[in-house]
Amino acid sequence: MWRYQRPLLVREFAERGLQVLYAVPSPPQGLYTNKPVVGTQDFNGARMRTYNAATARIASLPGASALDVPMTGVGRAVPEGGVDSMITSAVTGAENKVWDHLKYYSEINAWFPKNGVFASAKPIEALQPEQRQALIHASGAAEARGWAVSEAAATQSVDELRQHGVKVERGPREFAVGL
Repeated sequence: MWRYQRPLLVREFAERGLQVLYAVPSPPQGLYTNKPVVGTQDFNGARMRTYNAATARIASLPGASALDVPMTGVGRAVPEGGVDSMITSAVTGAENKVWDHLKYYSEINAWFPKNGVFASAKPIEALQPEQRQALIHASGAAEARGWAVSEAAATQSVDELRQHGVKVERGPREFAVGL
C-alpha cells in the first residue's frame, strides 16, 4: 500500500513546501480477546480497550463498550476484568505481557501506522546535486532498514505470544465481513 500512498503524500506535502524523505511502519494492528472470536456478534457487550475516535468507532460497530484506556493502564485493566478485548500490535501486547488474560490474538492487520520523516523542501533544493542525491539515497536506505526492522519485530512478537500460550490465528472471515 505504501507504494500507492507515497506518491499521494509526496504531492500533498510538496504543495505545503515539504519533502517526504522516508516512512517506517509500526507493526500491524491485531485483535486481542479473552475468548475465541468467530463474528462480530461475539463483541456484543464486550469491553474493548480503545485509544482514539477510530478505535472507539470500531468497538461500537459490533456492540462492544469502548473503554478509553492508555496502554500504560492496560496492565491493570485487563487482569481486573475491565478490558476483555483490544486492537493493538503484537509488539505492544508482548511488551505489556497481556497473555495471562487475553489468550487469543487475531492477525487482522487492521492498519499499519507509519511514522514519516520530512523536511522543508527549500533547504533540500538548495543543496548541491551530489548532496541532495546522498540525502535521497540515505533516506531510501533508512526506509528499507525501518521496514525490515518493523517486520522482524512483528514476527518476533507473534512468536513470543505463541510461546506464552496465546492462540494466534488469521482474523476470522465472518468477523472481517461483519465489521
